[in-house]
Parts: sequence; structure tokens; C-alpha cells
Amino acid sequence: IPPEELDKLMDTVDIVALIESYGIPEFRRTSTSYSTGDSTGFHDKATCLCPFHNDKNPSLKIDGERGIYKCFSCGSGGNALGFVREY
Repeated sequence: IPPEELDKLMDTVDIVALIESYGIPEFRRTSTSYSTGDSTGFHDKATCLCPFHNDKNPSLKIDGERGIYKCFSCGSGGNALGFVREY
């Protein structure tokens, strides 16, 4: 797949919903609202236990606006495609 096509595809993926669909324990959405000029909306974020190590406290952070995830314990991180590959 050409990088341009992959970028377009990644722009359509809701990483928060994708990771939530795996049923990972202690998944919690932490959406925040924003208002800039004429637009308002929500930045969709979430936290959960990291499935890539023996996590006891939710250390995996998911940022829907940026389309990335990052574990602040084991260091795992990336985009939606990276999550699916690693899972």
C-alpha cells in the first residue's frame, strides 16, 4: 500500500473505538470538550490496562485526536495499525 493511501486509511480509523473493541480491562473514555472559533467538539481519549505487559494500573493512554496510543509503563506505542500488529 502506498504511504499516501495508508495515511488516508489511518485518518478514517477511530483508534479509541478500535482499542475498546478488544475488550481490554479497565477501559475508560476520558473525552474533553473544546471550542475554537466557530467549531466545538470533543477530543476523544481513553485509558486502560496495557495488553502488552502485566499491567496492574491503567498505563495505556489513547489519544483519538492524534490517532495514537502510548503505554507509560512498558513504552509500547504507535498508531492503530501498530496496535493491531502488536496485539
